[in-house]
Formats: sequence, C-alpha cells, structure tokens
Amino acid sequence: FQAEDGIRDVERSRGLGDVYKRQGQYTMTPDHRPLIGASGVEGLWLNCGYSGHGVMGSPAGSRLLIDIICGQESVEGNPLDPHREFVERDIATI
Repeated sequence: FQAEDGIRDVERSRGLGDVYKRQGQYTMTPDHRPLIGASGVEGLWLNCGYSGHGVMGSPAGSRLLIDIICGQESVEGNPLDPHREFVERDIATI
C-alpha cells in the first residue's frame, strides 16, 4: 500500500486529486468472441474471453454452456467453441 500511497501523493501534487490505478488480465481472442465449451481437459469447461464484456455477456454464455453440457445444444453447431478456427477481426467491425 505504500507504493500506492506514494503514487497518490505525486498525483495530488500535480493537481490530479485522488486517482486510483487498478490492473488485471483482459482476455481477448483474435476474433473478439468468447470461448464457450469443452477445454480439452476432461471435466473443465470454459466460459471466458469476453474482452471486458463478461458482466453483460456471461449470463447468456452460461446458458449456452449449460445446454451444451446437458446435450440440449449441439457441440458441432457452437460458434464459440474454444477449438474453432480463429479468423482475426478488426474490433471496429464488431
């Protein structure tokens, strides 16, 4: 916490007020679509890679994953399969 306090002191001295910095992983696939389906490791299923939109998209992704696990949705018809061929897309076209 001492380092963060030091950063805040410097920013306050520059007239920026209290500025808080946070960091973490930001997962993104080449096609900017999530990974939903079997991982290739027995018993490990994926619902991730939402490019920062997980709060909005993961509930629907969870529904799709449950349907895949229960056999109500075809694994072959899953456009978000983690083992799909990735075609890089420009983020502006999403």
